[in-house]
Amino acid sequence: MLLLQFQPNLLNILPLYIVLLLGLPYLLLLMRRNVLLGLVPSAVLWVLATQLNWNMPGFPDGRLWYFNPFAWQFLFAIAVALGFLRDNVPWPRGLTAASAVFAGVACVMSVNWALNAAFPGIPNLFLLPSAWFDKTSLPPLRIISILALAVLVASRVPRNARWFSSRVGWPVVICGQHSLEVFCLTIVLAVLANFVLSLAGYGLLSQLSVNLAGLVIMVLFALFLTWFRSGGQWPKRPDTA
Repeated sequence: MLLLQFQPNLLNILPLYIVLLLGLPYLLLLMRRNVLLGLVPSAVLWVLATQLNWNMPGFPDGRLWYFNPFAWQFLFAIAVALGFLRDNVPWPRGLTAASAVFAGVACVMSVNWALNAAFPGIPNLFLLPSAWFDKTSLPPLRIISILALAVLVASRVPRNARWFSSRVGWPVVICGQHSLEVFCLTIVLAVLANFVLSLAGYGLLSQLSVNLAGLVIMVLFALFLTWFRSGGQWPKRPDTA
């Protein structure tokens, strides 16, 4: 565990966070001089990791890290670079439209695969190599899909969007303000959800009920944390007027 080789289910992203945060000070020092000093080596490492199958050893022997740190560090470096550039990021013409098309196609494909897995009678319309979407090695299509969503949010969602304080959006914001704690809670909820579904069955109604209950628990937990950290004052939803 101290060597971060133990990769239990649902917790295997935490070793990646630890490694990325350990390398963050050095990445910041490079990017303060020039963003490319940190971004280019990161991109080279990602290419080498994907082409040469570099990964970190896991536990027990023969296992590898579920989230390959040599690959996932590139996405982290892109985020840090965007943080440095902020409003100076070059915005090519047509980028938003291309991102919307890509995200739309990816959404249709994802829905089709999910329905095919749940209901085998529904045909799989997109027979593509699984390596193109492998989560461990972070292939190009995964990076592009994440960046496409980032472009859409940056271009279409203002920082003071009114729906952030709506009845639906505000609970999501509260959960985001306590993201680490809510994430840890979801690990416990995932185990409990599998236990409940193993008893009640994996029917559509059971899955919808379990997921809805999980969402309610997450929001209530985030509200409790806000109440606790504010000295016992119940959080109020901002006025949208």
